[in-house]
Amino acid sequence: MFKLLKDYFTYWYFQYELITNIYMFEPWEKFLLHGLLVCIIGLITYSSFVYLPTYLVSLWKSYTDLLSDFKAIYY
Repeated sequence: MFKLLKDYFTYWYFQYELITNIYMFEPWEKFLLHGLLVCIIGLITYSSFVYLPTYLVSLWKSYTDLLSDFKAIYY
């Protein structure tokens, strides 16, 4: 079971390295790029949890206000 799981992750990591051409870099460059990628994904995830809900609420409020104005004009 663990061998299959290890083979699965090894396969996808190898695909990731081939697609992004990271396999050509030295170990310290790989470490730096992986760290940068983790930071970027972390910042995107954090901002999605912090800012996206309030933005969606304000967007929904604007949409419903616009819809009620539209109904008041045409009905």
